[in-house]
Amino acid sequence: LQMYTGRLPIHVLYVSNSTVGVLEHGAFRNLRIQNIQLSDCQLAHIEDGAFIGQEDTLVNLNLASNLLQIAPTEAVRSLRRLSQLDLSR
Repeated sequence: LQMYTGRLPIHVLYVSNSTVGVLEHGAFRNLRIQNIQLSDCQLAHIEDGAFIGQEDTLVNLNLASNLLQIAPTEAVRSLRRLSQLDLSR
């Protein structure tokens, strides 16, 4: 996927009602995504560096209705364009 989409911006990446579990370091590397919707995915942990490569692209991040116990502060710290973050249950 990354080989083909790295050059093209992705407006929305939408995954819902899934069992993602963990977002690993570099999960979105070489992609340019403006809006990531990962709601209701049983997401329990987001590794530091999961959003590497999205620093100047990602504007909206929806992590609603997941199993996160703490806010992924370090993972989102470098997202300079992030204007909306949804961590609601």
